[in-house]
Amino acid sequence: MRSYEYHRIQDMAARRAAFEALAPKIWWERHVSPTLVIMDAAVAADVLRNPLFVMPDLRGLLRELRSRHPLRLEHLQQALELLPPFLEGEPHARIRKLLGQYLSAKRPEIEAELPGLISALLDGLKRPGTNDLIPDLLVPLTRRVFSTLSGRELTDQIMETRLARIFEAGHSAGSLSKLEQMLERVFDFLDAEDTADEDFICRLCCIVFGIDNIISTLAENIVSAFQASTGTAPARLPHYPVELMLSATYRRPTGEAEVAGHAVHPGNLVRIHIEPFGYSADKAMNAGLFGVGRHACIGKQLSLDIWKHLSVQFNARALVGRITDYQCDPTHSFNFVKTLKVDLLP
Repeated sequence: MRSYEYHRIQDMAARRAAFEALAPKIWWERHVSPTLVIMDAAVAADVLRNPLFVMPDLRGLLRELRSRHPLRLEHLQQALELLPPFLEGEPHARIRKLLGQYLSAKRPEIEAELPGLISALLDGLKRPGTNDLIPDLLVPLTRRVFSTLSGRELTDQIMETRLARIFEAGHSAGSLSKLEQMLERVFDFLDAEDTADEDFICRLCCIVFGIDNIISTLAENIVSAFQASTGTAPARLPHYPVELMLSATYRRPTGEAEVAGHAVHPGNLVRIHIEPFGYSADKAMNAGLFGVGRHACIGKQLSLDIWKHLSVQFNARALVGRITDYQCDPTHSFNFVKTLKVDLLP
């Protein structure tokens, strides 16, 4: 089985067991270029902290693709110049700091909204009855949070984008064109008259990196909770999330390096799987779900705010049920949950 197929295992216990049973946990695969696969949390954390390893140069790849294909892609080009994961050095640090301040200022307002919002959504679920927890719970929850972050009510069209695909922007000319269309809608929605405006940059970052991630991360953990419950036992969310929408991230070395005895050269890629951080028995490693080093998730604390309020209220209701329809759209790096239907008992 290729490494990207592990996160497509839909039974969460089987997925976790597959990761834990792997030996060795580091090996080479050939994709576009030789790729070192890391499924060991401790080794992954070391690589993510190592300044020698940087994000793949999507901006350079985009320039190369545009030189060979008649693609306009102005919005994608602008986005890659503004979003921290695609930047290094001073621009990266400046926008991370800006976004951190923006999220800190918004947190009190969101924290005040969450208890009542989550309570109303959970109380609105049919018991007994079939509920699709994507439109019935997770989409309205996420829409409210990101409407507050964006300063305007998010439309259905914006909620349905899959902007996390920006990390996979180099796969084909067709995927680039679809991504450009999605970003154009977001730029229009945010009235992007001045893309250097700090408020615009922060709102763009929130929408691109937040909506998909929150919906699918919460969904994956709810799937795990219902799959783990048996008979009349209620589904329970853990104190800290275990599953994450992001299944893998890539790095490339800027010079000769060694990773757990493997020589890695500048032309190679490193594929780092995220699931082992959640599955690790070392609680300190669990935090690696949100990244390690200079590209760690800036929205981690806000994500944990949402998790805290949802998990406490979800568990308090002792929901008993079974999953009847679970559909996702897995890619090499992400797992977008589309449908999560659960039959709840009284």
